[in-house]
Amino acid sequence: MRRPLLLFAAALCACAPSQRRLLAGRHYPEAFAGVREGDLDGGAVLAQLAVDLEPALHLQAVPAAELRAQLPGNPLDLDDVVLVRAIHDSHQVTLPNYRVTLEPRRDGRPLAPVDTSIAALARRTREALPETRTVAHAAEPRYVLELKTRFPLLELFGRVTLSMATLGGVPLLRNVGTPAYTEVIEPGADDYARVSPGAEALRRWIAAPYCDGPGERCRQWLLWPRSEGPLEIVVLVRPDSLSSAELIYRLPLPEGPLEDAVRARFGADMQPLAALARAAGTTPQVRYSLTNPLRWDGTFDPKNARALCRTVRGTFRRPGLLGRPGLVFTINASDRAIDHERAPLTLRDALLACGAAPEQIEVVPWSETLIHLSVRHDLAAVP
Repeated sequence: MRRPLLLFAAALCACAPSQRRLLAGRHYPEAFAGVREGDLDGGAVLAQLAVDLEPALHLQAVPAAELRAQLPGNPLDLDDVVLVRAIHDSHQVTLPNYRVTLEPRRDGRPLAPVDTSIAALARRTREALPETRTVAHAAEPRYVLELKTRFPLLELFGRVTLSMATLGGVPLLRNVGTPAYTEVIEPGADDYARVSPGAEALRRWIAAPYCDGPGERCRQWLLWPRSEGPLEIVVLVRPDSLSSAELIYRLPLPEGPLEDAVRARFGADMQPLAALARAAGTTPQVRYSLTNPLRWDGTFDPKNARALCRTVRGTFRRPGLLGRPGLVFTINASDRAIDHERAPLTLRDALLACGAAPEQIEVVPWSETLIHLSVRHDLAAVP
C-alpha cells in the first residue's frame, strides 16, 4: 500500500511546475499565482522579474522659462512647479500589465501633489474658464389611442361613450411624448482651447498615457512641485497580476536646482534602473505581501504559526526570508480593525519567535480595516 502512495505523490510532484522551470520559461502569470497561493517564493519571483524586465528610465526637467515660452500667453505663475518628461521601457517578457509610478520624496515622504485640475491650471495661467451652457428643451407631446382589448372598435366606442358621460374624466388618448427639461452642457476641449489655451495645453501635456504592452516605450509628462532641500525620486514598478507587490528603485538627486539635479542623475539617454540605482549608491528593493496568519481575537492558529515560521526560517528545499539582505517586515495596522491594539503586537511577537530581529520589524498605519503583513528586502539578484 505504501509504494503506490509514494508513486502517486511523485507523479503529483512531477506534474506541478517548479519555481525554477516557471522562471526559466518566463511564465510569470503562473508564477504569480503560485506566490498568491503561498507555493512559490515571492522574493525570488520578483527578483527574477527585475532581471528579465530590466526597466529603463530617463527624466528631463523643463526649465520654467522654456515652459512659459511653449504655452500660449507666456504665463508667469509657474516658478513653483517643474514639468518633467519621463520615458520608460522594458524588455519583452510574458507579463500582462505593469505600472510604473514616479514619486518625488523629501525625508522619505512624498511631496504634496500639484493640483492639475483645469481650474487650478487656469489660475496659474491667469486665464478665465469657459462657462457651462444651459439649454431649455420644450415639451414634445405625442398622443396615442390607449386600446387594450382584442376588439378595438367596440373598445373605442365604449371609451368615447364613457368619456362623454364623465365629461372627459376618462381620457381617450395617452401622451407618450417627452416632457420639458433643462440640459446643462459642460465645456468641451474646444471651449477650453478658446478661453483657457495655456491651461488646456498644459493639461494635454500631463494627461496620463495609455501604455501597458510588454516592451512598449511610454512617454509621460509630470508636474512636480519645486522643493528646496535634498530630494530623491522613488520609482515603483508594480505588476498588476500580483497585488501589493512592487520593485522599488530609490534615486537620490544631487544638490542644486531641480533641473540641474535631474540632468546630473539621469544624463541624456535611457539607462536601466538598476544601473541608475548603483550610480546613486542605493540598492533596488522588492516588497510584497505575506499570507496573514493572524486571527482577529489576537491568537494564532498553531498550523498558521508554523507556516509563518517556515516562511521566515526556511526549509530544507526552500531558503527562508532571514537570509535576505536588508530584510524588513512591515505590519500595516489599522485602528479600525478588530482588536487593533493587541493584533499588531501578537504578530510582532510571532515574528520574533520565528527568528526575526526587533530592528527588522516596523508597524505603520494603514487605511484598510485589516492587519496586513508585507516584507521588503534588497534585490541582490539584480546585476
